[in-house]
Amino acid sequence: MTVRALPARLLGGGRRRDGAPADRGFVEAFLQRGFRELLVDAPSTLVAGAAGQPWRLAGGETADVVDLAGFRAFRRPGFVLMATSFELEAVSEGTRLTTETRVQPTDATAARAFRPYWWAIRVGSGLIRRDVLHAVRRRAESSVNPPE
Repeated sequence: MTVRALPARLLGGGRRRDGAPADRGFVEAFLQRGFRELLVDAPSTLVAGAAGQPWRLAGGETADVVDLAGFRAFRRPGFVLMATSFELEAVSEGTRLTTETRVQPTDATAARAFRPYWWAIRVGSGLIRRDVLHAVRRRAESSVNPPE
């Protein structure tokens, strides 16, 4: 996430903080990056969404979708709608956390702009997702089995 934020910091003096410092929780940092809670069914489900232009060097514009109705109604050209879900499911060996992200361009121009960006970042995005899931697992397991 820090690498992703580097162009914005270099070009815009750090107007966006894409990292998740230790003094903030992951979800809080995620929401501070412009995502809005679209569906919350605590404690098992969180779906968050945003409208943005992530392919732009400095992060582009993020439009505030406000809530689920605003997300569904958003049609401004030149953006992609991004929705990410986090879901907890009870399984025989404990709890499974799954996450999924979907992206929908608002027009053909946004689709053309997003495609090369996605090809460039998809491996790193997958690594970040795995790292986050492993960190959640470590934290959950350490709270269940605290060190003696």
